[in-house]
Amino acid sequence: MLRAIAGLMIVAVAAFGATACGKSASEKAAEEIVKSAPGVKDVNIDKNGKSVKITGKNGDQLEISGAEDGKLVDGWPKDIPLPDGAKITSSGKMDAGTTGKTFTVTATVKMSPSEILDFYKSELTG
Repeated sequence: MLRAIAGLMIVAVAAFGATACGKSASEKAAEEIVKSAPGVKDVNIDKNGKSVKITGKNGDQLEISGAEDGKLVDGWPKDIPLPDGAKITSSGKMDAGTTGKTFTVTATVKMSPSEILDFYKSELTG
């Protein structure tokens, strides 16, 4: 259920953003939008707008966080390398507790798609 509303939460955060000083009216509005989704008990957007925690009525939690441009999100798996010279434009993590974690990264590289595929085939063999 919480995974189904993750997209809604991302849209709400992107649309309403957050300010550095306490919760803004738009941040409170974003929280209320997500709270209205079926199965959601509580929503908390941190004051710097870099993470969102959603608690379901069944107690499950989903945490979505991101990192600043040029950095990998905290907890990025050490065994997942990036090609040399990769310029990170965004990185994120969705943590659904016992259900698992999903990490994402968007980066630019000076490699063709086939070179990227070959890189990961080589690096992740084992």
